[in-house]
Amino acid sequence: MRSLYFSRPLLQTLFLWLKFTHTLRSILIPIIIALNITVASASSIQTTIKLTTKKYLATRFLNATFMFANNDGVLDIGAKGIFDLNGTQLKANEKMPIASGTKPITAAAILRLYDQGKLDIQDPISKYLDQKSDVWITKMPDWADDVSIHHLLTHTSGIAEYYMNAPININMSLQDINKSIVSFAASKALAFNPGDQYLYSNTNYIILGMVIEKVSGKRLAQFFNDEFFKPLKMKASYLPSLEESILIQQSNPNRSLYPVRYVAIPTGGKPKLELAKFEYMFVPYADGGVFSNTRDIITWYKALHQGQVLSDKSYKMMITKYLPVPSRSGRKNYTGYGVFISEFTNGDTLIHHSGSKSGISEAGFIPEQNLYFAILGNVSMESREKISNTIDLDKPENQLDIIYFREAVLTAVEGN
Repeated sequence: MRSLYFSRPLLQTLFLWLKFTHTLRSILIPIIIALNITVASASSIQTTIKLTTKKYLATRFLNATFMFANNDGVLDIGAKGIFDLNGTQLKANEKMPIASGTKPITAAAILRLYDQGKLDIQDPISKYLDQKSDVWITKMPDWADDVSIHHLLTHTSGIAEYYMNAPININMSLQDINKSIVSFAASKALAFNPGDQYLYSNTNYIILGMVIEKVSGKRLAQFFNDEFFKPLKMKASYLPSLEESILIQQSNPNRSLYPVRYVAIPTGGKPKLELAKFEYMFVPYADGGVFSNTRDIITWYKALHQGQVLSDKSYKMMITKYLPVPSRSGRKNYTGYGVFISEFTNGDTLIHHSGSKSGISEAGFIPEQNLYFAILGNVSMESREKISNTIDLDKPENQLDIIYFREAVLTAVEGN
């Protein structure tokens, strides 16, 4: 047998190659395993979502469009229910008012101005909306020196709620309506010292909208479009005119370009649908005026979470847990800037905001799961106060709100 002979340089080279190969393997194998776990996890979540939505749609009431997605794309998308009582069905890309789902956009607009060095979050209202600003129809309230932008963003100002309380004259311009709203609030004492408590008030965001306009020199609709919607290619998103918003709330099925608004009344069986009648008009402004669709909303939340909207500092300020607040889901819940932060039992966090009244929306994301969702409905459940005591809301057939659909999917993902 012939013996093999290796020169010393060749042996050294071979030794180094074997050592490098071993090192490379020790580095690559964990990465490959991690990637496989990630792929498996993403696939598992998509399967869970699809199975949950399929079962829900087959057995439960829903009148809404929906989308679930991650950074790689859409996990599930669809629609169920009617566009109007004529039988036209909803499509997945329907544009609808998102109501208070607007508030995260308003908060981000304030933080964008903060990033640009044009305002400070701790500044009082009076710094931007003083007596000379033509905002206050009467005297500027004393509390304008005590309430800060931070207090407005977190609903800790104590300012009176205008919605359902202040008279709205839809024959006035939007700017004059907003002035009448803040003047109504100016006539009321604060419910508590600013910062002491949490009290959700749409008036906070009306005032924030005025601050945005004053500081930027632009109307709010233009600011939203220039800073967010156009750069992010959110072509279905905009802040409508007062006239268009009123048309939607009047819900004329014969001339509506958007899904007609209905109220669903639980009956213990098939729900009864009635045309929504709005006793109080919701004006299209910073507290709840944006129109959008599910794809655009997810585009928004992805951009927000991935650093395309705010600086790291501002984003951290936005999702900081400032104060505990009530939650319909029963989870621990906190107010951030224009968003709520909820805690799952497994340690995951849900960053979100919902909307009601003229629009019904649920949207947000779970960073740890790389999961984004948006649900838009044109049918809202009759208020609990108006539902007879004979209706058991613990029964699935009586749970008509889109939040029940949201919870079914998110609970399934949490347990995945």
